[in-house]
Amino acid sequence: MIFVDHSNLFRTLLHRPESRGVATENLLTDAHYREIQKRLCRGCAPSTHRLNGKAAWTFVYIPDQGGIRDPYREDLIRQVRRIDGVFQRGGLVDWDSPTTCRARVRSSKHGGWRDCDYQSKIMVEKMIDVGMATDMVRFACKNLYDLAFVVSQDRDFIPAIRAVQEEGKKVIHAFIRRSALSKTCGQFCDIAPLFR
Repeated sequence: MIFVDHSNLFRTLLHRPESRGVATENLLTDAHYREIQKRLCRGCAPSTHRLNGKAAWTFVYIPDQGGIRDPYREDLIRQVRRIDGVFQRGGLVDWDSPTTCRARVRSSKHGGWRDCDYQSKIMVEKMIDVGMATDMVRFACKNLYDLAFVVSQDRDFIPAIRAVQEEGKKVIHAFIRRSALSKTCGQFCDIAPLFR
């Protein structure tokens, strides 16, 4: 089974030198998701997990609620839902309140707290990481898969990966660039060539 953190994958792709000049709507498309599923599922036993009567191979976590609506995300969600064996899971994406100051964080392990002289308004995402981690662990405990691919760079998934491994499941980090997840999984595969 494949678990994809769409927002994390999108941000990772966005910051690669190879992505300069690539239009946003072409950076990560339904064709990429088809290719990810085709490459990673090759040789895998069919999932016993079923949704709407169909075998569920891939779960793509794309935020679909909140104040941010854009044609790219709406179109991508429609397209991803049409791929056989791929299921989109949603979540909330919105802006922080303009009175929230994200600069009031520890600037470094050596420095103190920075003073907040300005208001910041940045995008926040809720429910995606927790939803993905919950599904990974829940499906493992229900014995719905033996092998999971995690497509994300986010270290927040390390506890979920460890819990899945304790259930006797194998987890492979499918990455654009290696991260702490690669070490935690112990096995990994580079999917960066799919985006060239």
